[in-house]
Amino acid sequence: SGVMPLNVGVDGGGTEEAILAYLRSDGFARAAPRFLIWEMPGYYDINNEAMLREAMASAGGDCADDAVTTAEVPAQAGEVRLFDTLPPDLVPSDTYVSLEFSDRDLRRVDFRFAYQGGDDERLEAERSGRGPRDGRFLMAADPTRTDDLESVALDLPDGAEGTIEARLCRFDTPPG
Repeated sequence: SGVMPLNVGVDGGGTEEAILAYLRSDGFARAAPRFLIWEMPGYYDINNEAMLREAMASAGGDCADDAVTTAEVPAQAGEVRLFDTLPPDLVPSDTYVSLEFSDRDLRRVDFRFAYQGGDDERLEAERSGRGPRDGRFLMAADPTRTDDLESVALDLPDGAEGTIEARLCRFDTPPG
């Protein structure tokens, strides 16, 4: 067929680091393929919900011009509240968070989503250090929920510093 595969592997980065780096890349944002075929080793657990939700959000891209709401907050160790007052019609299946840290070396972010009725969930996003140091982390809210998203917070590791540009985004077409 004459179509050459694009190799965007990350040496020593494993499956997650490579696909997430590609989905966050300028190249993907400029010219996303119609189809994406990704080779995964047979031992890889595809039931890694946090990675799949990070991949969905990363494919959604940065919604800078179309954000539902934005915040710029200091990055500090411990809990960081991002969005406490959200529109009442914000359905989790349509929603993701896009973060950009001024500290490009940050390796781990724990996302905390709170839903109507008091349910909370925590998802970890971690970088191995083999991929690009872009300071970007994205995470989708639970795509199976139909109740309202009430708030979004982070837990950051010791040594976190600088600022966070946070955007709450809506998928163009909800995943699923």
